[in-house]
Amino acid sequence: MTKAQEIAYDLREQIQSGALAGGEALPSESKMMSQYGYSRETVRAGVRLLIEEGLVVTGQGQGKYVREDYPPV
Repeated sequence: MTKAQEIAYDLREQIQSGALAGGEALPSESKMMSQYGYSRETVRAGVRLLIEEGLVVTGQGQGKYVREDYPPV
């Protein structure tokens, strides 16, 4: 498992467990860099995996959020 996959796995677990609810903002890149001990690019790569999966949505300059309608019905 790559470092980016590790970050994505951890965030996915938080989303699926409800620790991060639909519509809730993900922690900042800086906070995740401190939490995981990885570079900004690695953190971005991990979050990008969740965006590609459709779990996380983003807007220019608005941060990254758990998809509003998660969990799907």
